[in-house]
Amino acid sequence: MEISFINNQFPHYIFKHMIPSFSWLPYEDVITKMKEEDIEEIRKMNNRQRSGHGFLIDLLQTSQISSDDLQAIFCPTLIMHSQYDGAVPLEHAYHANRQIPQSELFILNSWGHLIWLGKESEEVDKKLLDFLKSHNNFY
Repeated sequence: MEISFINNQFPHYIFKHMIPSFSWLPYEDVITKMKEEDIEEIRKMNNRQRSGHGFLIDLLQTSQISSDDLQAIFCPTLIMHSQYDGAVPLEHAYHANRQIPQSELFILNSWGHLIWLGKESEEVDKKLLDFLKSHNNFY
C-alpha cells in the first residue's frame, strides 16, 4: 500500500505517527494545541513532499553554515522557534540569535516544528507582521 494512499485515507493516523519528529510533547498534548483544519493542511503538505531530495539538500546545507556566515547577515532577522520543536534543537535558535547582529528571537509556545499550524499560529502571524511593520523603511 502506498504512503500517499494511507496519508489521504487516514490523515489523523499519519499525523499521530509523525508527531515525535516534530514535537517533544506527547500526542495527547499536541492534539489539544491543534485546530481541526490543521490535519488537512498536514495531509496536503505530505502529498507535496514526494521526492525527499529537498530535505536532504536542507540537511547538507545546514551542516555547512558557519558562525562567520551568520555574522555576515546584516539585515533585521526574526528567529521564531517553538520550545517544543522536536526537529530542530532550541539551542540552534539561541546560537543563531547570538551570531546574527540584528536578530530578534521569539520563543513560541506552539506545539512543535510546524509553527504556522495550531492554535498558536495566530501569535506567529502577529509576531511576523509586527516585525515586518517595525522594519519597513519603504513608507
